[in-house]
Amino acid sequence: MRIIFSFILLFSLSAHSLFSQTIPKKPKLIVMVVVENMKYEYISRFYPHFSDFGFKKIIKNGTSCTNVHIPFAYANPTSAYTSIVTGSTPAEHGIIGNVWYNRILKKEEFAILDYAYNCVGCVNKKLFQVCPKKNLLTTFTDELELSSKGHAKTFSVGLTPESAVLMGGRMSDGVFWLDDKQGNWVTSSYFDNKLPQWLVAFNKKKLGDTYLSKTWTSKYPIAKYTQSLPDNTAFEIGFAGQNTFPYKLSALQNTFSPYTILTQTPFGNTFTKDLALNLIHREKLGQDSQTDLLTISFTALAEITHKFGSLSKEVQDCMIHLDDEINFLIRFLESQIGKENFILVVTSTSGVEAPTEYLKQTKNEGREFKLIEATYILEKYLETKYGKGPWIEYYRSNQIYLNRDRIENHNISLRSIQEESALFLQKLAGIHTVLTAEAMNNHGFNDNIKQRMSNSYNQKRSGDIFIELMPGWSEQTVNKVAQHSSTYTETTHVPLLWYGWNIQAQKIHTTLSTTSIIPTLCEIIGIQRPNSSYGTYINITEQ
Repeated sequence: MRIIFSFILLFSLSAHSLFSQTIPKKPKLIVMVVVENMKYEYISRFYPHFSDFGFKKIIKNGTSCTNVHIPFAYANPTSAYTSIVTGSTPAEHGIIGNVWYNRILKKEEFAILDYAYNCVGCVNKKLFQVCPKKNLLTTFTDELELSSKGHAKTFSVGLTPESAVLMGGRMSDGVFWLDDKQGNWVTSSYFDNKLPQWLVAFNKKKLGDTYLSKTWTSKYPIAKYTQSLPDNTAFEIGFAGQNTFPYKLSALQNTFSPYTILTQTPFGNTFTKDLALNLIHREKLGQDSQTDLLTISFTALAEITHKFGSLSKEVQDCMIHLDDEINFLIRFLESQIGKENFILVVTSTSGVEAPTEYLKQTKNEGREFKLIEATYILEKYLETKYGKGPWIEYYRSNQIYLNRDRIENHNISLRSIQEESALFLQKLAGIHTVLTAEAMNNHGFNDNIKQRMSNSYNQKRSGDIFIELMPGWSEQTVNKVAQHSSTYTETTHVPLLWYGWNIQAQKIHTTLSTTSIIPTLCEIIGIQRPNSSYGTYINITEQ
């Protein structure tokens, strides 16, 4: 209640007495909200439980794009965030995952890790050593800063460093994420050598402790959550063995990173929203003629999905709480900035697959693919054909890196061994499509699955062989109930909602891509697109 009253006071101090009737030529503020793992069907499935002032308000009074898809395969959050802000795909921006294999250094490489920079605001400066430089393209933030000659104010917030850093880009004025050990919002020395004073004051309020003292209970009686499976579904992982409401956070925290539990509950999204509203007020976003930008990444839904699955009561309740956050954000923006002065964009990193165990129970042929066993069998096959290995150097996330040094030393054609491997893997149960690097380098594809796989392939960073599983199959894992690595509709289909400024009240059913968001915004405010952004402009404005 203390938090709510503080923002009510903020509203009263900053509210417009009357909204202007004149719509400016371009918005003063763009707020881009990205929700991890919010599949399109969540909006319709949970619609009856939403208030009239969150998702429903956007759908009724703004533009709802109903057929938007992730245009590449294996949509992990890091590649999805980067694709959204660059208007491009991993094939070009190079962020093919949170981790990939560096062939030159012979070791794993992390998407944002950079030892040249330290954490600012952390007790341990080496805790988060991150920067956005491994993204090979410019972002919307970069182009906005360049076009305004640095006068635009641009910020990015998210619970995780990956979400905040990759959405922020190189030239952001501020990028902040949660230190799950201390409960404070922090940044990287890449962006600044000290935290802004308003953030220091915000951290001193210790809101993380306030949320950590709470218990996650369902907003409405569980019996009303008829759109999800029973609360005690056996295959859910849950928190420390607990998979039913209520969840007392103080009893579930761990000593090493006590605030991690916040990032796995709706309170993490609320905490992110608190910071975003404070930032808008303290940095005076949207208060002059220059268009400012704030990106907000809500990541808690993904963590909840991994632990409980897409059909769980916990996911349903998280979406209902998220609707409250959207409601609060809209009210704040309309009061602080005025509806005619801001654009709110809401989308997602990807959808998510139905839990494999649930598919098994419903006779939908849910199966697990054991990639470790598949690569072992492939290794043995290559040894019988080419001699002693190892022929496989690394494998991760549906792709295999062959040992190119050994292949070259044995004077073996790289193309031939890639094709031999692909043909062998294609025979294994559960595999739908196998593509080689050579094929993706030299061919375009009319097939949606193959084209999405190709859009995930980066010449410098990707493996030699890409695998797409059959529908209903997922890669074997012990720490996730549901995954989001396929190229099928349940994973690629995401919401895209627009609200505010001069946005039409309409539904667009044309097939679109998340890479069209940034080209549309660039057209609206009249700036250059990021340097490899070729998405389609979406007509969302009143004529």
